[in-house]
Amino acid sequence: MTDGGDRNSSMRFRLAFLNGLSYLSAMVMLFVIPAALIRWMLPYSVVRTALDQQAGDGSADLYTLALHQRVVAGISLATSGGLLTLFLLAVYWRPVSKNMRELASEASQAIRNQAISLRESWPALTITGLVAALTRWPFIHLPMRFDESYTYLQYASQPLYVTVSKYDAPNNHVLHSVLVWFATRLGGNSPEVIRCPAFVCGVLTAMLAAWWGSRRGGRWVGVVAGCVAAMSSILVEYSVNARGYTLVQLLVMLIGVVGDEWVQRPTRAGLYFLSVLAALALWTMPTAVYPLVVMGVYLWGASRTASLESARASLLRELLVPGAVMIGLTLLLYSPLLVVSGLGAITSAGHGQFDGLGSWSRGFAASLVETFTLLDRDQPLPTLVLLVVGIAGSSRFRRAGLWIGLGLVACLVIVAIQRVAPPPRSWLFLWPFLCSLGVAGCDDSVREGSQRLRVAILVGVFVIGGVLPGVELFRSGCIARSPETGICPDAEAVITGLRSHLDPGEPIIAITPASAPLAYYAHRQSLPADHFFRPALATATTRRAILVLSRHPDQSISEVLQALDLTEAYSRHRPQLRQEFATAAVYELIPPDEK
Repeated sequence: MTDGGDRNSSMRFRLAFLNGLSYLSAMVMLFVIPAALIRWMLPYSVVRTALDQQAGDGSADLYTLALHQRVVAGISLATSGGLLTLFLLAVYWRPVSKNMRELASEASQAIRNQAISLRESWPALTITGLVAALTRWPFIHLPMRFDESYTYLQYASQPLYVTVSKYDAPNNHVLHSVLVWFATRLGGNSPEVIRCPAFVCGVLTAMLAAWWGSRRGGRWVGVVAGCVAAMSSILVEYSVNARGYTLVQLLVMLIGVVGDEWVQRPTRAGLYFLSVLAALALWTMPTAVYPLVVMGVYLWGASRTASLESARASLLRELLVPGAVMIGLTLLLYSPLLVVSGLGAITSAGHGQFDGLGSWSRGFAASLVETFTLLDRDQPLPTLVLLVVGIAGSSRFRRAGLWIGLGLVACLVIVAIQRVAPPPRSWLFLWPFLCSLGVAGCDDSVREGSQRLRVAILVGVFVIGGVLPGVELFRSGCIARSPETGICPDAEAVITGLRSHLDPGEPIIAITPASAPLAYYAHRQSLPADHFFRPALATATTRRAILVLSRHPDQSISEVLQALDLTEAYSRHRPQLRQEFATAAVYELIPPDEK
């Protein structure tokens, strides 16, 4: 018996060893063979020759050997990963298909639950959507700003493979740029079309704020919460600014809604959906890690309730796979960018880092003041006081506010470790949450009182936080005058005035905030792009050039030339004022040998 048992054990060990060795050999072949084939099929000389033929100037200088090697490595890894995925699906198809059916069933039930909640909240969502759209629409026609012009020209107007792989500045909010790419291919390159994704996301964010409020306090709480969010001037401004901030707000609000559903009815489908939303937010911009940390702490705190007591022991294990899905999906979405631009482009491009803790603390304190000023712009101070007091005074929502506060503390630790001060607009996602929780808290604080008192509180919050800011929004003209992301309102008029008077290839020289809007309107009016190429030193000394100065902030000719390292080229040119506008001045730089 012992000898037979030993032989059987030895045989099982051999079979397991051979089985594992066969799997290992198969996976090695799945990585080695595709990599070798792709390297053989895509030699650098052949690819570079083909790209040179397609390049407008006959030379694809940007495609270097180092970039080619990264591209080949990325294609090899993607091919091997796809083959490995197919291999694992073939081997483990039965358990995978069973899990997929269970997830589909859970997702279907969750959708039915949310559909019921939507039917109950539709008046609040409809009213808020109309208010948000009507509030934002008059501003969608404003002149293009610097950042949105630069983003469109450098990323969204390029071929899609450039949009998802180029990251030489933090302006490329990749998912938003992809949405703008599709919008402009369907509707043209007008400012309204370019701003359409941000506009839609801004309206939907206000509607989700209303949904959150209605789930916590009823439809009228939702209407007030949604209208307060809809009337915030800074949220209105970024809804008509073609940047990715309102998209991040929308995704974070969706995480809040889906997370609330998961807290009440924990399912794996909900966790996977949360991981997908988080990956999309990170793909939009890397600084989305801050709102994700806040929401992660909030949902972790909310999960510590009686409804999850039985599942708490397995909660960490349940989070591992969705967490891996979020990381894997984020890496997959960023893979073209990582291959072409490299990881350093994401972690360092345009992100200023302070040298020491003391300088960081001063910079971060200044950033906090700017953030408060931005969020509170055109909002009566009593609005903020009411919302904060509403959260603090409500026994139901005080803990939620506490968890969000702890999430912000966690963000503070992260930025202290990074020694960076994120721009104030990075925290815009806080306002819709504050509106929802604050209005619901105000209502909950007087729930035991008379119905008349509850109505009076809601009407007071609506007037102070919605009506008054809305009136001030249109009266003050703050959005048209706001310097956020750079503005040169007369850029289109400058290009229109220059269009018929430019010599072929005559340089147009400008710096931020005028440069990108000028290039955008020139692109829109089919003016050749070579007018905006940096002048060569050898030819600049004998040619005329157009120089555009911004008046907000005020710029000088020497300042612009020095910023572009063109002082030597144009030091002897004679400036002649051609046109002057409210926010720009146009000079012609005339060579000394011309009269």
